[in-house]
Amino acid sequence: MAPPPGHKSGSSSVRRHAPWVEKHRPRDIGEVAHQAAVTAALTSAVSGSAGAASMPHLLFYGPPGTGKTTCALALCRELFGTAAWHSRVLELNASDERGISVVRNQVKNFASQAVGTAETHAGAPPFKVIILDECDAMTEDAQHALRRTMELFSKSTRFVLCCNYISRVIDPLASRCAKFRFEPLPVEAMTRRLEDIARLEGVHTPIAPEALEALSIVAQGDMRRAITTMQSASMVCAAKQQGVDGARKRRREDGGGDDDAMEEDVVPPIILDREVIMEVAGRVEDTIVAQLVRLCAAGGEAAKDAPSSSLARFDAVQTFANMYVSSGQPMPQLVSQFVDALISSDTNAPSASNMSEIGDVLAAIDDPTKAKWLGHCSVADAGLVTGGDELLSLLSLVASCREDSPKGLRTLVADAAAAAPTAAAS
Repeated sequence: MAPPPGHKSGSSSVRRHAPWVEKHRPRDIGEVAHQAAVTAALTSAVSGSAGAASMPHLLFYGPPGTGKTTCALALCRELFGTAAWHSRVLELNASDERGISVVRNQVKNFASQAVGTAETHAGAPPFKVIILDECDAMTEDAQHALRRTMELFSKSTRFVLCCNYISRVIDPLASRCAKFRFEPLPVEAMTRRLEDIARLEGVHTPIAPEALEALSIVAQGDMRRAITTMQSASMVCAAKQQGVDGARKRRREDGGGDDDAMEEDVVPPIILDREVIMEVAGRVEDTIVAQLVRLCAAGGEAAKDAPSSSLARFDAVQTFANMYVSSGQPMPQLVSQFVDALISSDTNAPSASNMSEIGDVLAAIDDPTKAKWLGHCSVADAGLVTGGDELLSLLSLVASCREDSPKGLRTLVADAAAAAPTAAAS
């Protein structure tokens, strides 16, 4: 079994080149960001007056990237240290193997093993720990078998279950655990952690506000996604900067320019770029989402009142759909950002900050129309999940939204379409 994350055995170069999300994973419970209630309870369970021996089974639930697995690993590290890790901790990911055979073989075999007295006398608690990640992916039969295993071996084994959706965990299993909810990380907590990692990895700090905003939009409270995106973006930005630095070096060698940059051995910090962050995260450009909103708003009563409008004609929808699908961009991402634009159109959410060019159109969409459009989005998303054709799904989505487009949007969309050529000419 692999040692806990952060174990210092082995080559230091391996750890130096590890993914940032593993390299900077918190090693102690107190280092986990923004989960104060959870970390306080776990710290009390480890060092309280009753001792760790009274620790119950645990169920961590919440969105991805909020620290569930990290807390479980940190808890085991504080309970056993690195010496007893191999014999006392079993970590499994139920999304890989979620059948009943896993419970009957791996889980039951490990739970039934006796606890070594030498390690217990050395200060380790008298039980083993099984970390079952993504347990909500297990079949119902496997969860019932796990419940029986927990009952039989509760004296010598504690279970730490981690899941994204607690509603998918059967009640008999959840009722045997102390439940802890992990919240999505707010922008402030995420920013502090990203700044710390950036400083250690040679990224320019403070990170530019527009880059932090892009990371928060991409991550949506998921720290793991934010760190991974920042690492990917830093590699692209570093490559671009190396190209610029290489050109400067060649000019210096040729005897021209850049006299103020003579220290060639100094590696400049990596400057994160908002556009690069959005690109590596696979985000659809705001202009495409804006065009989708215009096409949806130009239908219905608007099309009847202004049939000659370029946006009102359905061939504009066909052109847009063909262009988007042929570009290879994912349709689910477009639906997701379309939903974000509708929901955040009357708020100060970051996802709406770059949709100002159609802000008047979004603001004019009343709540009943938004509700209908969101219903059409859910239908399109469900079709895509079950393997529906992307082109047909996009055409169906726009056609359905256009059918429910209110008459009041006609003037705004028509005026915007008429103003576009004038602005381009000026």
